[in-house]
Amino acid sequence: DIIAEKSIIGISAKDSSIVTVENIDIKDAEKCLEAKRKKQEFSGGILKFKKINCHNSEISSEIGSFISRENI
Repeated sequence: DIIAEKSIIGISAKDSSIVTVENIDIKDAEKCLEAKRKKQEFSGGILKFKKINCHNSEISSEIGSFISRENI
């Protein structure tokens, strides 16, 4: 479970990482979730979750990266 408040980015999955979280609650963040590739020698990031509340914060995923709701 992740609870975060007043952050720039709640959770970031990048550079071939795989992040799996059951419950996400992010408040007052510029960006709730992001998945991306930062360095060329890696592939994109993967972020999986079961329940989420972003309180209207942004969710972004670059090409080759994935954010998905799953039964984990």
